[in-house]
Amino acid sequence: MTNKKFDQASYNNKNREHRRYLPLRSSARSFIRNMATEEDLNELEQLIKEKRNIPKDCWLHRSCPNSRSMADGSPSFI
Repeated sequence: MTNKKFDQASYNNKNREHRRYLPLRSSARSFIRNMATEEDLNELEQLIKEKRNIPKDCWLHRSCPNSRSMADGSPSFI
């Protein structure tokens, strides 16, 4: 493996979550700008309000009423 490929693979491994985050954020923004109906926007507003009311470290506490986890044990946010 060349140094460039190794560097890219190393970066990809270290930044897996961020690399996943960026296209999802882009898709969400594009959907809101180009496709969302008034009903979609109202639902998104409600979801955003709920998300902002959840403490940032809530997923760390299993007793938190807002926390849910996926089958693999990773946190699932509202």
